[in-house]
Amino acid sequence: MDNTGITMQVLSVDSLGANLVSVAAGPAFATRYNDLIAKKIAAHPKRFTAFAHLPMTAPLVAVDELERTVKEHGFRGAMIRGLTNDQFLGNGGANQRTLIDTFHQQLYITTTCNCHAPFSPRY
Repeated sequence: MDNTGITMQVLSVDSLGANLVSVAAGPAFATRYNDLIAKKIAAHPKRFTAFAHLPMTAPLVAVDELERTVKEHGFRGAMIRGLTNDQFLGNGGANQRTLIDTFHQQLYITTTCNCHAPFSPRY
């Protein structure tokens, strides 16, 4: 990192992870993943931080997990992938209302926690 001028690296999941397992198993998967990352980067808080991995198939739990990781581990927010259950936010599908409500809650949490929740659209 030093050789390339990078002072801090933000780690995030580049896979569906918790969203590939059942809705019931997803939250525990995400919590274990986030706790593992927190443990790995704890020794270097000025060099590493993370975006939370959220179980977006369980949107209300995802909001709680975002808040927990920011407060307990100092994560900087979450990377939210463009698709959840093969649907984009706002596409009018069956999950739209829950996902949109969750998104609004996440925006509120990111504002109050001073963290970020960038979306990573997939086309």
